[in-house]
Amino acid sequence: MEVDIEIVDIVPSESLSTILRAKGLGGVAWLNQRSAFKLTPVDESRTEIDAEIFSEGMSSLLRVVFMPKVKKIARDSFKSLEERLKQWA
Repeated sequence: MEVDIEIVDIVPSESLSTILRAKGLGGVAWLNQRSAFKLTPVDESRTEIDAEIFSEGMSSLLRVVFMPKVKKIARDSFKSLEERLKQWA
């Protein structure tokens, strides 16, 4: 699957919004989701992140057959985003 994650909003600075788009199998399987993150400083070296994920659309094939893959993509996406945030901090 081809996956694209775009950071679409960082205002105010303690929030972050992303859009994830995934497409595979020649466009038969696709997913669009929006994620919102609230960043709360815990101390000088740690930040707590609360996340909400909203599905904006999913192909029927994905919904029925590939849901476990979709969950893995979401987990991997969060892990990747976490690593990016650590680099930027």
